[in-house]
Amino acid sequence: MSRPRPFVLLGLAFVVLAGGFVLWLQIGLMSSLVSVALGARNFQTGLTGAVDQLTAGDYEAALANFDEVQSAADLVRASTGGPQVQLVGSIPGFATAVDNWRVLAVAASDITTSTGELLSIFGDLSGKSGEVKIFSDGAIDIELLKQLPPRVAAVNTSINDSVAQLKLVNTSGPAAGFLATVQAKALKEAKPVQRAVSALVDLAPLLPDALGANTPKRYLIAIGNQAEMRASGGAPLTLVLVEFDDGRISIPIKGQTSTQLYPPLNAPVQWWGPAGNPFFPTNPRNAPMVVANTHPSLLYSAREMSGAWIGGDYPEVDGVITLDLSSIAAVLNAIGPIASPTYGEV
Repeated sequence: MSRPRPFVLLGLAFVVLAGGFVLWLQIGLMSSLVSVALGARNFQTGLTGAVDQLTAGDYEAALANFDEVQSAADLVRASTGGPQVQLVGSIPGFATAVDNWRVLAVAASDITTSTGELLSIFGDLSGKSGEVKIFSDGAIDIELLKQLPPRVAAVNTSINDSVAQLKLVNTSGPAAGFLATVQAKALKEAKPVQRAVSALVDLAPLLPDALGANTPKRYLIAIGNQAEMRASGGAPLTLVLVEFDDGRISIPIKGQTSTQLYPPLNAPVQWWGPAGNPFFPTNPRNAPMVVANTHPSLLYSAREMSGAWIGGDYPEVDGVITLDLSSIAAVLNAIGPIASPTYGEV
């Protein structure tokens, strides 16, 4: 039997090596693709859960979802670090796709960091993270509140940068469909966080003054009856005057609108309201308080309710807040049950 010629052996060796290389490349790329796909899916569901739970005030559940977000972001980031991905990234035509893959991973990591800081802020303010509660013993800690704007601004900058990076990802060329899917999922989940933080950026600097840091503030809380709907909410059948003086809260006036505050039964009062309200075409108004919120815009209805409140010989207010049973239930869900002398634990 003749011995194989050297070039045959070399050919066989080349085939084995080439086949092994292709197999190594395929396995590595497949593993990375599975990791990024699985990570993107878990990132989406975890971030949605964290935002939903945070909105509902369930800090512990939000933390549990955030752990899933962190694990998913780590998985996406790790998917870009394999030697096979690095090798493919050096091939002309594929470099852009790999670079954008890495940008997506960095953006997901940045969004995770921003969400974590937002959770930290919520935990610190609520006292659920073990820090001093922002509200305790009938008062709001103004100094703690003043620390909020720079923290919120930092989160806002971070999340905006992440979203901007996501939008710059070039999803054309190789793996375009895959990258576009991951990009769309990341943007979809980042948007609610971005909107929430953006609103807080505008609100946070105003809170100390609004809560009486400089001068006492008064707010009329109108609790609407959802069984008697007006265009801008339920009929204001219960009214509460809340005062804030350097964060300390007091309630000097409260009661049922019809019998306690405007006796004997929804007595009409006179007040001057804003022009251009077709429901009250003349000034001064002369009507019961309970119909003051007939205009569909709260900008009008709040001014009408404020005027009707003053028309009942009550003190001027700095703002009007409307609530209904659904919003009260949401507040109780966020802060936990309270004790009522009439109804027990609510």
